[in-house]
Amino acid sequence: MLPQPLPETLMRYRLIIILTFLTIKSYGQCGQEYPSGFCHSSIFVTHQGDTLNKLDNLGFYQGLHLYTYSSDSNTFIIGNYRHGQPVGEWKYHCSDSSYSFGQFKSGIQSTSDGNGGWVTKKQGIYSKDGVWKYFDKDSQLIKTQRFEHFDYKNGWAKKIFIVDTNGTFILVNFESKYKYYSKFRKETTIHYTEDGIILSAEYNSFWRDVTLEYYNNSQVSKKTKRRKFLGKALNKTIEKEYNYKGQLENKIKTTWHNRKSDSVWKQVYW
Repeated sequence: MLPQPLPETLMRYRLIIILTFLTIKSYGQCGQEYPSGFCHSSIFVTHQGDTLNKLDNLGFYQGLHLYTYSSDSNTFIIGNYRHGQPVGEWKYHCSDSSYSFGQFKSGIQSTSDGNGGWVTKKQGIYSKDGVWKYFDKDSQLIKTQRFEHFDYKNGWAKKIFIVDTNGTFILVNFESKYKYYSKFRKETTIHYTEDGIILSAEYNSFWRDVTLEYYNNSQVSKKTKRRKFLGKALNKTIEKEYNYKGQLENKIKTTWHNRKSDSVWKQVYW
């Protein structure tokens, strides 16, 4: 059971302070999949005398931990660790008093060693995992999502689902990366509507980048292809536009020239 929301004013115990910043990507909104901009100190003591952010005998996070947002004391993340791994349900509280509950997936985290160096450990919170429930400031449920992560020898894949009005989980986002540091790498991103209808898809590889846009009947509306040479994108793209029935209506060849600070586009319609 998580404690009630902490008061806005927290007294920090002034011992050895080790700040950890979550610098992973974020979508710029509170409560999103990848939290960023949060501070995490080695010791926190609340006005009630509760000690947070403790370590175990091996120096890994243990027990109840709190992450606070650097510019907003009412935005915070709180939950429990067991030997560096996040366990159980965490709370993500936002400045407007909305909040969400769910689990986090661990990642690789770097912290200061206090002597100008860094210590890297497999611990901390990286991204949301499993089912997350979102509530407004009046504690009314407004959204339920499920995050699924799959790790493979040469890559990873991720799916995000959202619950519809019938209580069914609908796939709304898919991402994958394979053999990313080789000429055989493949990167896929697919976005769907909340009804599960495909919106767009991106397929990037060592040899070419392909982007597809779709009508609401799942028919391709535009296809953009850009070839690469030894992994570097060339300055030419080919766009194909289709009508609602899937018939090709237009084909455009685009060339981009970079002359110092000037950019010149040339379009040729076929």
